[in-house]
Amino acid sequence: MTPVRRWCIVAVGLALVIGTPLTLRAMPAQDEDVSASDLLARVEASTNHAYSGYVESLGTLELPVADRFTDVGALFGERTRMRVWWQSADEWRVDKVLATGETDLFHTDWGYTTTWDYEKNEVTQYRDPSIRLPRTSDLLPPEVVRRLLSDVRGDELTRLAPRRVAGRDALGLRLSPAAPQSSIDHVDAWVDPGTGDYTIASLLDGSSAAGTRLRGILAIRVAMILRTSLSERGDPVAPPTLTLFEDMDPALQQTRTLAAAERQFRHRVVETTIPLRNILMLP
Repeated sequence: MTPVRRWCIVAVGLALVIGTPLTLRAMPAQDEDVSASDLLARVEASTNHAYSGYVESLGTLELPVADRFTDVGALFGERTRMRVWWQSADEWRVDKVLATGETDLFHTDWGYTTTWDYEKNEVTQYRDPSIRLPRTSDLLPPEVVRRLLSDVRGDELTRLAPRRVAGRDALGLRLSPAAPQSSIDHVDAWVDPGTGDYTIASLLDGSSAAGTRLRGILAIRVAMILRTSLSERGDPVAPPTLTLFEDMDPALQQTRTLAAAERQFRHRVVETTIPLRNILMLP
């Protein structure tokens, strides 16, 4: 292969790497025939929807500088970078990423919150009071939207055009408070519809809806049950059941019941997530 051809291949590869994200951003978002009130109902029902990801919030509210409550001023007046693992409203973890470390929040279903400061190497555990100051978990987009859209009337809501957010089609929703005392003119939110039939038949039926659902699949989670080849003597060494995807919603979990003979073998559940990079090239 000549040097010219090698450099041409490099140029084409570089163009694909740079051009693919730009092409995805330019793709028009797919809308759904959903009313504003129905979209609000989806938002309200998403409290226990599990997810994980990276979040950046930017606040421009200037609060007075004081010796106490400096963290509150930083939350609403600076850029905050966070990693989040959300299982439900009762179980979650949010890491505030700093230039020299991180500050982590862990919340458990028995009502305790644990704070770990990496730089100070300090751990604090406490039970949430009925009234508390804002914290990093309150800046997560789902939490912000649910708070802003709570206790609103149907006539205050209108649909907006959809947008592509993080590679997904998101439906637009606008809140325009009717109360004259309100200091907020409007709130715009874009919501992941989070619905669709993901069976093999519906994904491969050739329809435009199937193409939209295919483009929304960015990764596949796989679980495997591994078993030793040697049978153990004596008491069973394996539990009666094995649960796959334990950290997901109970409706998505899978349970495998082991027969008495199978319990004489040692078992192990292995799970992994496979990013579907080539899915980005779908039309």
